[in-house]
Amino acid sequence: WFTTFSEGQQLKPKTISNEVQLYTSGSNDAKKLRSSLAIGPTWTCVSSSPNGVEGWLTATTSQSLNLTELASQRFKTSDANSALVSFWLKPWDLLTDYTQESEPKLFKSMKLYGLDTLLEFAGSLSANKELDQWQIEYQLYLKQPLDKGMAILNFKKGDAPPLPPLLQIAATNGLLDNLSLARVDIKPWFQGVNYLADLMIDEETPGGFADILDSLLTDPEGPKVDVRQEIIYRLGDVMYLSGATLPNPKKEGQFQRHSLSAFAYPSRESISAILHRMFDGDDEVTSEKLGNTEIFYTVSNESLFISLSESDTQTITAAAIDDSYIYLSTSTSFLKTLLKENDAQAANSAEAPTASIEPSPSELSFKQHFDLTQWLHTSWLRVPERTPQRKEYESTDIPALILTNTLVPSIAATDLPKWDLVKDLFGQYKATGIRTEKGLEGTIQLNFSANR
Repeated sequence: WFTTFSEGQQLKPKTISNEVQLYTSGSNDAKKLRSSLAIGPTWTCVSSSPNGVEGWLTATTSQSLNLTELASQRFKTSDANSALVSFWLKPWDLLTDYTQESEPKLFKSMKLYGLDTLLEFAGSLSANKELDQWQIEYQLYLKQPLDKGMAILNFKKGDAPPLPPLLQIAATNGLLDNLSLARVDIKPWFQGVNYLADLMIDEETPGGFADILDSLLTDPEGPKVDVRQEIIYRLGDVMYLSGATLPNPKKEGQFQRHSLSAFAYPSRESISAILHRMFDGDDEVTSEKLGNTEIFYTVSNESLFISLSESDTQTITAAAIDDSYIYLSTSTSFLKTLLKENDAQAANSAEAPTASIEPSPSELSFKQHFDLTQWLHTSWLRVPERTPQRKEYESTDIPALILTNTLVPSIAATDLPKWDLVKDLFGQYKATGIRTEKGLEGTIQLNFSANR
């Protein structure tokens, strides 16, 4: 280690203890990153922060480094010794250090959205070579009670119910490339949704989304619908999020992300009557029956409800109801395709499928499944996205944004790597989580494709 590290640079030695030696690069070149090498009895540490490493080593050798309960628990377990990687960090502390001084606007926005709720994140990564799989066990500690935008993490615990037949058939027939299930505590969860919607409308003047909802009830010429009491607060605690990447009909050779959400609702007759109150007399909205499902959609494929974004991939254009669920989609044609597929299969089967895609833990708060093989083959054509108004990379799809920034952080669009070298590496991504007293814990599995 010392021989390799000292090539082309002078090393300044410093003894931390009888067992630990610290070497710091002595380069005076401002363009060259300062670095340090620490060698202990059974380990070697390489870092780009000499001061940080020295402070850490001094604290650990003098036993003055006060690890939290979660950190101590993580690194004292046998799992930590057998794992490829064990980690522990304080997300908000790191975000603060990175952005408070250098990116004050970003720091303000992150705090406004409630990211200071993220206290500690720890886990371990292990590998199963036979299955070509990585598995991460994680624990996330959150500041309680959850507020601001992080209130959307108000999960409940319960079993994984059977998928709605519409989603089961769509997933089985390869019409979806991702599917998530969540059990949420509706009222506090919707407070988080309300807060985030307010910020999307105007960060500086909160309350805009609540005013819009109130107007649906109080406007003399409105539908007189109390959205919170008649719809939102009557939703069950089970919700599904799914989607697919489809060809963009407006731009040849490009793709769009479309989503489909499903929410449990106790009474079909009740929600049907409410939606008719909202849309009857509106020339822009039409409704029809497709098999056992009633669908409402806009004639011009524009927003059916409240539009919070100019993006086609974030605007709800269609809603459908069956005996147990309300479905919301960002693409009328996509939703109709799924409904017709559902009807065709139901007509050829004595019983609709009721099983989940795969077995789940006896109790959970959420579950996710992404087919990265299918999803990544089309996502690179749309992520990262740039608009004339926003020069930075952006995405309406959080996993795509994270993956993009991980693979090509701060890279120019003209310098993007050959995506064919990357997209074929990945297979299935699966994650489960359960709510705990202090936050969340669960597992993430990432399978690599056979031709990796």
